Amino acid sequence: MIIQEGIIYVNSLGEDLLELSARTRVSDGIVNAGANINQKYCEGAIIPRQPWQSATEDTLSKIIANGNNISYGNWIDIIPIPENLLHPFEPLQQSSENGRSDDEINSLIYQKDEFRNAIPNIVEYLESINTKNKCHANGVGIRANPPGCLTVTQGKDRSCYIGLHLDSWYRYPLKDRHLSPNRVCVNLGFQDRYLIFINLTLTQISEMIASKSQHTKTQPRHEFDLLGPFAELNSEYPVVSISIKPGEAYVAPTENFFHDGSTLGNDCADVQLTILGEFFTG
Repeated sequence: MIIQEGIIYVNSLGEDLLELSARTRVSDGIVNAGANINQKYCEGAIIPRQPWQSATEDTLSKIIANGNNISYGNWIDIIPIPENLLHPFEPLQQSSENGRSDDEINSLIYQKDEFRNAIPNIVEYLESINTKNKCHANGVGIRANPPGCLTVTQGKDRSCYIGLHLDSWYRYPLKDRHLSPNRVCVNLGFQDRYLIFINLTLTQISEMIASKSQHTKTQPRHEFDLLGPFAELNSEYPVVSISIKPGEAYVAPTENFFHDGSTLGNDCADVQLTILGEFFTG
């Protein structure tokens, strides 16, 4: 299926087409995780269907901002974090490089106040980039994830992976989801991590389902219910993967599009810092 225009990648890094192509891949579609042999998924989880392929120039033209209408809730970006602000977190990156497990690194995070004490400096920096930016106190935290995972987010009891999903810290109704605060996620680890997502807003997905509603078996009643019917009707729609290098952060409207993090292909634990807030581009 041909990818549509939707969520826009701003590309404030100013990367050229070759660099963007190296950073961006697309899946062969979406599929119910079922009995995935590599990870235990929760019932009904939807994941990218492999293999991944490099994004074509046509695909990039649908994703990258190029005179597109950028508005709050429909864009993502990647920003570099200054090295001096990352310095206090170097023990976490070194632990990742040295092969310590995600459980070991999470224990280190909980034991050491130095990591939590360094977060306000990154908050201050984020708010300095754009005078309208405002970080929120809720949802701030550092976490390590295991390597080699197609998706990294687990359910509340951590017994299974949930696959592509919506964040819902603020629980805005579907019609207002684009107004939800967005999220910054900093890569504090040793290797690239990946933001994977369906590049459509919830409104777009809802409209695509409605246009084919007579064919779907399950009528969605809530924004969380949209992904199953969408996957049923659009199984060939690709998932986009954008690499986030160590020291970089993505900014994304994670309450307005289906997404997850990925560590597929990595052999070192992933370490991430999450900050919620209202972030603007330009």
